[in-house]
Amino acid sequence: MRVEEIMSRPARTCLETDTLDRAARLMWEHGVGAIVVELDGRVRGLVTDRDICLAGRFPDRGLWSIPVSEVMSVGVDVVMSHESVDVAERLMRTRLIRRLPVVDSSWKLVGLLSLDDLARESRHEQSEVRPQHVAATLAAVCQRNDAALRSRSRP
Repeated sequence: MRVEEIMSRPARTCLETDTLDRAARLMWEHGVGAIVVELDGRVRGLVTDRDICLAGRFPDRGLWSIPVSEVMSVGVDVVMSHESVDVAERLMRTRLIRRLPVVDSSWKLVGLLSLDDLARESRHEQSEVRPQHVAATLAAVCQRNDAALRSRSRP
């Protein structure tokens, strides 16, 4: 099964110069937890609801005054639309990520593949996406979060 068969499309996007308030509004309106930051159809980064929530802790700045560029992840991994879902799952497991922007052969953004997409597809009995693979991917991603929490814990 290819990524393009199960990815979410269109990917919701914003610009680096947009404010976090705008990005949060887009997430709310479209029911998503991440927005691809793009320029001329090319992936520049990714901003998540968690990024925005943490930026909200800045006591002297409102979300309407913080540009997306200040909190977005850069150098994000992408997957080609024609790649197999297995390739995407392996990438998610090894890089410990929940979402992958999907690009076509000319590197233009065409969608977003998330763990949610994998889980939805794995429910179908005839699907090539296996629930145990999705569970393994989720478990791997959660290990990153567990390690981060342990490193911040106090003795």
